[in-house]
Amino acid sequence: MPVYADTIVKKNFREVITTEGLIGNDNVIFFKPSVSGIVTQVLVKAGQKVEKDQVMLVLEHESQAAGLATAKAKAQEARLEASRYQFLADEGAAPREQAEEKKIDAISAQSAYVKAKVELSHRYIKAPFDGIIDAGFVVNVGTYVEAGKFVFSLLNNDELVVAMNVPAVQAKSIALGQVVRIYSEASDTAIAKGQVDYISPAFKTNAEGNDTWSPTNTLTVKA
Repeated sequence: MPVYADTIVKKNFREVITTEGLIGNDNVIFFKPSVSGIVTQVLVKAGQKVEKDQVMLVLEHESQAAGLATAKAKAQEARLEASRYQFLADEGAAPREQAEEKKIDAISAQSAYVKAKVELSHRYIKAPFDGIIDAGFVVNVGTYVEAGKFVFSLLNNDELVVAMNVPAVQAKSIALGQVVRIYSEASDTAIAKGQVDYISPAFKTNAEGNDTWSPTNTLTVKA
């Protein structure tokens, strides 16, 4: 009878921990404007994708724009005045103390201009990161928004978080930076990949009566 010979080879096997997890989203911003005002422009809609620094809403800003123009003119005038008095002081035609006062006035006027520019920028509500406007977005032109009150939220689903409860007997096999793959129940193909970035310092506990606590033998891990 024929005899067949095969070569024995060495192979490394992966140690895999399988557990269920809940997917969530930590990349969400709940917009609460820092200033109050009436919306004059709505540049986005529910479900729309936006990019970082894209203007989404504009609040009434006529008085702020006028204030910025005035502050800019005063700052330019103060700079010219300070330059003129510095020249006169260098030529001995004006006291140096007066030139220093004009210089301080120019610095103060420039600060007022920067402040006015910031106040105007607060009337333009921009996206802090790439994301999607939430489905509950109901802002229209004429809507009055109040400082510190919730208006809408912005989500970024490019990076999600999965929280898992790993059995305590496998706790020593968990390490920060460990690769995590997410599978749906209906497929053997990974739908997402990430890494462990949080391991709870203690096992979860569960009440057994009024005052008694005992471990449930699971460790909370997030990726």
